[in-house]
Amino acid sequence: MRKSRNNTTTTPQISGKEILAAREELGLTQQQLADLFGVAMMTVSRWETDQSPAQAPGAIRMALEYLKLQRVLDHSELLRTLDQRRAEIDAFSERLEREREEFERALQ
Repeated sequence: MRKSRNNTTTTPQISGKEILAAREELGLTQQQLADLFGVAMMTVSRWETDQSPAQAPGAIRMALEYLKLQRVLDHSELLRTLDQRRAEIDAFSERLEREREEFERALQ
């Protein structure tokens, strides 16, 4: 952030390359990003090609970072779920092995 002449802090502009890179990192189309921001797809296209400066660049930067963070959290939740499933499978396998051993002993 930089300070203007009247000592207030201004938000730095976000470049088209930054918007494009963030959108691609998120795996979104221009239309999907436009829908999330409530703008037309052409607006996103103009932002990415620096034909039109992004309105509220700080809000756009924050929203893109939020989307990235949400994706990480979603992946974390998925991994946590997979870890839980693996633990359940391991516990089931151990129980199955114990029951098999008990069955074999009962047959002897």
